[in-house]
Amino acid sequence: GMLHAFDVEDGEELWAFIPPALIYDLPKTMSDFTNQTNSISGVDGSPVVKDIYYDNGSGSEEWRTIALVGMGPGGKGYFALDITDTENPTHLFSFYNNVITRDVTFWNDDGEKYTYNYSQKPLSSVAPDYDYSNLGNSYSTPHILRMGIDGEDNWVAVFGGGYNIGSLEYASGIFVVDLEDGGINNEYRGGKGIL
Repeated sequence: GMLHAFDVEDGEELWAFIPPALIYDLPKTMSDFTNQTNSISGVDGSPVVKDIYYDNGSGSEEWRTIALVGMGPGGKGYFALDITDTENPTHLFSFYNNVITRDVTFWNDDGEKYTYNYSQKPLSSVAPDYDYSNLGNSYSTPHILRMGIDGEDNWVAVFGGGYNIGSLEYASGIFVVDLEDGGINNEYRGGKGIL
């Protein structure tokens, strides 16, 4: 249910990270039987790690190592960590789409939580920059690359809309997320047949 980091020399665990969206699922792991737990899908996507050169809020640009991870069958969301200091990672952003309650939840680098309901779409309260309402199960492995945004080259993550078990309501699209601006979804191209 979490992302683990290990020391390659001695195998000791350095740290583990539980995405904010999974916090509410942790009680489901408790079992009524002694010495047993219930399995849940959690962080089941493949991590993508890339060095990117940007200003992380320090006032100057520098190389930082970013890990971006999808939840795979664990849910409809991704999270990003700055793992430049391998023993002290920092949370950059997380987002999660709950298709049952029709809410998109976004957590920024300070851990502040923002929830946007899209049950009345297109009269949605989802802020356009954080509209992950079309995101399905995050099986898509992101690609981190440089791309022009508003006339400037920025580091972005590009990934598919995910897996949707036959529903046309979500997971048909491509997301382009600005990694330099805290996970803002600068572009989304959705709709049947776009992929």
